[in-house]
Amino acid sequence: MNIHLNTVCHAKKITAATLVLLLGTNMAVIDGQCSNYSSSRRRHPSLGLSFTRHFPFTLTREVVTLTAFIPHSRRLDNTVKKKPQQDVPAQKNYPGLFRRLGAWIYDSLVIAAVLMLAAGVATGLAALLAHLGWIDTTGYIDISAYMTQHPVIGMLYTAYLAVVMVGFFAYFWCKAGQTLGMRAWKLRLQNKDGSNLRFTQALIRMGTSAFGLGNLMAPFSREKQSFQDIMAECEMVVLPKVN
Repeated sequence: MNIHLNTVCHAKKITAATLVLLLGTNMAVIDGQCSNYSSSRRRHPSLGLSFTRHFPFTLTREVVTLTAFIPHSRRLDNTVKKKPQQDVPAQKNYPGLFRRLGAWIYDSLVIAAVLMLAAGVATGLAALLAHLGWIDTTGYIDISAYMTQHPVIGMLYTAYLAVVMVGFFAYFWCKAGQTLGMRAWKLRLQNKDGSNLRFTQALIRMGTSAFGLGNLMAPFSREKQSFQDIMAECEMVVLPKVN
């Protein structure tokens, strides 16, 4: 059985979602005659399809679905729109006093080793300068006494060690929010929004920590903040366990 269909020029007038042609083994001929097309071959601007005066083709499938004539916006309306799932903010877990003290003791051992290394480098450099005759160590027992008892060199040496200690904590707090001791105890120092500390915050926290005595205020704070955390406007949290 031959089926001859007259297609409409504008696809927006088609109200059916799909046109299904159930055919046996016969031939289906779709003639796209349109009065607005004067030439033998034109391109529809909205469909992007080429029409000829006579456009016969043979359909060998039993079921043919024509969806090209349906506007794209109408096909999108039929799709199911799913609401994006909102992220549920995770509840923060704050460390207690003993966890803080454990990380503080760990970091004290680490910074002691770092200061010993820095002192060794400075002492070795001073010994080299003394050997070359650039500095005079007369009146001092050894080069170590010269580094600590000299009125000018002693001040520079102390300032050098202080810069090393400040740089150690400032680097780890601002870079990753964790020192080695804090990493061992699963602690992280951060701002309220989860970002890393600024360098000025790190300086304020070190200046108000009183060598760790500020942690004694943590049990009396609602969010278990130490005195230096409050002054630097930051917080310390416990990181979740990695499965």
